[in-house]
Amino acid sequence: MPPDTSVFVAPGMRAVARAVLGKIRVRVDGVENVPASGPALLVCRHHHHLYDGAALVLAIRRPVRMIVGLDWVKDQGQRAYMEALCAIAGWPVVLRDETEGNPWGDGYRTSERRRYARAALTQSVDVLRRGGVLAMFPEGYPEIDPAGTAGSDAVRPFAPGYLSIAVRAGRGGRPVPLVPAGFSYAGPPDKPESIALRFGAPESIASVSQRASVGRSVEAKVRALSA
Repeated sequence: MPPDTSVFVAPGMRAVARAVLGKIRVRVDGVENVPASGPALLVCRHHHHLYDGAALVLAIRRPVRMIVGLDWVKDQGQRAYMEALCAIAGWPVVLRDETEGNPWGDGYRTSERRRYARAALTQSVDVLRRGGVLAMFPEGYPEIDPAGTAGSDAVRPFAPGYLSIAVRAGRGGRPVPLVPAGFSYAGPPDKPESIALRFGAPESIASVSQRASVGRSVEAKVRALSA
């Protein structure tokens, strides 16, 4: 396994997050629901393409890795640059489904999607088995996104990939806690005045038969925490 460099990267990530948020106020509730040690999979609402991640990095004292969609990159040069940054941070990369209003850039081919999905699954499971914190956004696309079309404030249906990660990471050991995280914003969409980040009580999948019911419960919690 490659060495875990998150302890060295985290201070720099927090400095970047502070700079990104600037004067935006962030209120955090329920952070005690994030385990102080051991694996945790943060299942998050995705409202803003940039501020959601910055708020998570600042809210949690532990290093946080995030699954990132890079299908929007414009060309091969931007692809190489963004993948290098993600590699340094230890962030898995995925290529999302292309949807109307959320087209891909020219940096990737759709035929590469499965290969990146397999690699991201392996890397995500490794993060959790090492006892790390991983954040993902099962809606796929944020509401506020310069690379696509902004939608309403309604939470999109969750893709089930996070459940597969949790099941595989917990195989042969203790179940991975799934921590729901909700966001709500106040102010203009492009430059909000404040962000409320709320964490709910974690759940876990003790057996594969519980996968669907736990998924429904976690999604419902994220919706409620984002209200």
